[in-house]
Amino acid sequence: MPVYQSHRLDTDQLGFGGRIRSVRRARRLTLREVAQRAGLSPAFLSRIENEHLRLDFDAALRLAQAMGVPIEELLPRDVTAPYQIVRHQDLRDDELRRVPLAGASGQAGWHPNRFRPLADLFVGRHLEPAMARVFPEPDEGEPSPTLCAHHEQEFLFVVRGRIEFLIKTPDGLQRFELEPGDSIYFWSSLPHRSRALDATAAQTLHVFAAEPGFSDQGNLWLLSPYVDVMRSTVDEDTDQLQIVGRRLRRFRVRAGLSLAEMAAQLEVRGRQLEAAEAGTRGLPLAALARAARLFGQPLREFVRGTPAAPYVWLQRHADLAHVPVRSRCAHAGAPGSAGTVAFRDLAYGFPRRRMFPCLVDAAASDGRTLNLAEHHHGEEFIYALSHLDLTTLLDGREVTESLRPGDACYLDSTVPHTIRCQRQNPYNQVQALDIFWCPLGEDYLFAAVDPPGEFSSGTPGPAGDGRG
Repeated sequence: MPVYQSHRLDTDQLGFGGRIRSVRRARRLTLREVAQRAGLSPAFLSRIENEHLRLDFDAALRLAQAMGVPIEELLPRDVTAPYQIVRHQDLRDDELRRVPLAGASGQAGWHPNRFRPLADLFVGRHLEPAMARVFPEPDEGEPSPTLCAHHEQEFLFVVRGRIEFLIKTPDGLQRFELEPGDSIYFWSSLPHRSRALDATAAQTLHVFAAEPGFSDQGNLWLLSPYVDVMRSTVDEDTDQLQIVGRRLRRFRVRAGLSLAEMAAQLEVRGRQLEAAEAGTRGLPLAALARAARLFGQPLREFVRGTPAAPYVWLQRHADLAHVPVRSRCAHAGAPGSAGTVAFRDLAYGFPRRRMFPCLVDAAASDGRTLNLAEHHHGEEFIYALSHLDLTTLLDGREVTESLRPGDACYLDSTVPHTIRCQRQNPYNQVQALDIFWCPLGEDYLFAAVDPPGEFSSGTPGPAGDGRG
């Protein structure tokens, strides 16, 4: 799962000429022989080998064929890294993206907020982190606000400003007010929305986790060619037919199938499939079984509709002291000399999680060289809340990247890594958001913890309660 760091290649010093000369000599070919086979003059080839001429792809392909080697042998080695860092100072407003919406009627629209991907270069990721600009929306003239539904689960953390969060559950519409440091984990397949409560836009951090069958592709939402973010209102009914219909459409579009092509494979008429995708009628169970087989999905999971309660897990920043502290399992790679590390589970009471968001509290290290003992199956997304150093391996060498507040890092956690505080005084604590994805699940990552009992920090309040 590498990050291809093409920006590290110096395009003016790629060394094509030197590699051509090396390959030619290794094949014991003269300059004249290669030039003749490639349809070039010896003088022209000599200028290429001496880096006096820029080489175009057509000439490179002919030279590779003339020497009997694949074109890849003439290219510089790919530069890869097991992580991608996005600096807070590099987040520009012109990179905020508008996200298209699709309604049951097929009419297009735009998401009211804008997003900036934070791991768009990471190949094969299972989570999609993004920074969002959340805009205020007027109450006047909006008796039925627009809601959106997509994928399956989402973790939202308020970075700056205050927001209102609405979510339509089978138990009714729930409303929460969130302030900086508050977070919420919820089923994003349920219609929901967020808007700023102040006159200026708020800033929120989002991490999206797709349903099974989509998380192996990367580019889960913001960059996806099969975007299908449903648009609805509070007054509209969102039932299981619509949920299954959206799932059918997403799989079809991702597979590059037309309505007619997929209908033929499911042995139904095109109009039947079109109505099923719109959520206005259901397909025969035999056709759904064929769809599940076509896309490699278990039938029970494929036709699953509205998730079971609880639908939302709210964590107030003011109540963090009451959140159960978890420790990493020893077999998952316990930190060595990094000092005491506490993982506060920010979605402790949410069942069937696709990801595990934690607030990391770690005592400041003494500046010693760290033992890179922290490695485990899966991936991590780290969002720095204070100054910290991330130490990992790059091409077998130990490297350290300094992260400042607001910097983000997506990491292949199978590569040894550790986090430590930039020592400023003995009482410093390093804090970061660390969202884990692991195919082996929660019990592999974390040691068991006693239930919070009387702690109520994760329990959402009643619908319509202003504060949640």
